[in-house]
Amino acid sequence: MSRARFAALLAGAVALVWWALWSGARHGAGESLALLVLTALVACVACVLGVARVLRRSWSCTRLEVSIYVAAVAFGVGAWLVAPHGRRAWLAELAWRAEPLIAALRAYEARHGEPPPTLDALVPDELERLPGTGFAERPDFWYRVEPRGADGAPSTWTIGVDCSQGFMDWDEYVYASDERYEVDLERIGRWAYVHE
Repeated sequence: MSRARFAALLAGAVALVWWALWSGARHGAGESLALLVLTALVACVACVLGVARVLRRSWSCTRLEVSIYVAAVAFGVGAWLVAPHGRRAWLAELAWRAEPLIAALRAYEARHGEPPPTLDALVPDELERLPGTGFAERPDFWYRVEPRGADGAPSTWTIGVDCSQGFMDWDEYVYASDERYEVDLERIGRWAYVHE
């Protein structure tokens, strides 16, 4: 195997490790998680083998090594194809987990005539404890209240989850109490995904 082909395979394995980790952080749980983990593991093995080859200055690969590189690429492509479905499943689970919170917010609003100032105001009268998102990196829902308008329009509230992936990305998954969203947002049932 030539140095150029070997370098391309090694670069591909490193890229797959990075992609699997990034995609796993973005999509959370879902159908793609197992494939993402498998992709990361196989790609890590491919990287270790590649580094060992570089250190030994040996550019020929055995059939086993080539098979590992091919498996890393195959698992990566499989995870890439499945990942959007995993994202949808994760967002649907988030919406389901938020249902008790939405019901409690509406009950508080009906009882007091306005939304609570914070989510903590719902405990213990409306909820025993605040529900979590089920997502380790962002375990809590955020909450915002838009004050009553000067024209007498009622206060509205929004709950959501930060879905950002880091640098220059502020994605959010949101639910608005009036369920009115800007046209350019991605509607997912009664919720909306904000791509930033």
